[in-house]
Amino acid sequence: MPRRNLEILKKVHNIARTKKPDSYPERFFVPEDKGCWAIDWPEYDPPYFVHDSVLKKSMAGEIEAEDAYKNINQRFSKVIHRIAHDIEGRPLNPCGRTGIRGRGLLYQWGANRAVDIVMVTVHPRTGLLCFLAIKRADNGMNAVVGGMVDKGESKVTAALRELGEEVPQFKNFDQRLVKRMYRKYSDDYRNTDNSWIETTVFFAFLPKDKFIDTFYGLDKSEVESVSWIPVSEGLALHAGHERYVYDAARYFIERNHGPIEVIRQCKFILNI
Repeated sequence: MPRRNLEILKKVHNIARTKKPDSYPERFFVPEDKGCWAIDWPEYDPPYFVHDSVLKKSMAGEIEAEDAYKNINQRFSKVIHRIAHDIEGRPLNPCGRTGIRGRGLLYQWGANRAVDIVMVTVHPRTGLLCFLAIKRADNGMNAVVGGMVDKGESKVTAALRELGEEVPQFKNFDQRLVKRMYRKYSDDYRNTDNSWIETTVFFAFLPKDKFIDTFYGLDKSEVESVSWIPVSEGLALHAGHERYVYDAARYFIERNHGPIEVIRQCKFILNI
C-alpha cells in the first residue's frame, strides 16, 4: 500500500482497529498494511459479534433485523456515497478492516448517523480558549457532547437535544450560536467491518456573559462529569474527538480574527 494511503488510514481508522468496548470479543489483529479491503488477505478471519441488546431490539422490530442487509441492493454512505459488500451482502466498512464482523453495539447495518457538538468559550478568568468536555461513563474518557440521530430528526435538532440531555444547563441553548462544520467517518471503538458511525460535527460558541462552570443534574449512567478544558496540543479524547476540537478552534479564530491571546495559545493548530 502506498505510504500516503497508510498515513491516511492511521489517522482516520486507528481506534476502530485497536480499541473495543468491554462487551466485544478480542479483535482479530489487523496490521496497518492489511487494513484496506483492496489488500488480498485470505487468512483474515474475524469473529462475528452482535450485542444481545441489539438482537433484542431487532427481534422486537425496533431497529433493523439481523438479516435486513439481504433486502438492501445498495447501501449508501453520506461520506463515501457508495460502498462495497461482502459475499453475503453485508456492507463493508469504507475505511477498511476492523477485526470484528457483525453489528456489535450499533443498530444499523452500514452507516449509523451521529452528531457531535464542540462548544467553545474564552474563559473569563484565564482568557484561554476552552472546550466543553464530558467524561463518559462507559469508558472514562473525555469527549465532546454527541450521540446518535433519532429517526426523522434533523442533525441540528439532534445536536441540541444531546447537548441538553448531557449538560442540562444548556437545555435551551440558542440555535443561532450553532454552526455545522462538516460530516465525516467517526473512528469509534464500536465500529465493525459491517457497521460504523458517520458523524456531523457542529461548532457552538458560548459568549462570556453566558459562561457557567457549575454543572449538575447529570445522568451519571452516561456522563460522570462536565468541565471546561483548555485547547492544547496532545489532547487524547474519545473516538479521536481532539481533531474536532482543533478544527473548532481554527473555525473560531478564522471567524473572529483572534483574539491575539487565543492565536498564541493555538499556534500549534494554525501552523504559524
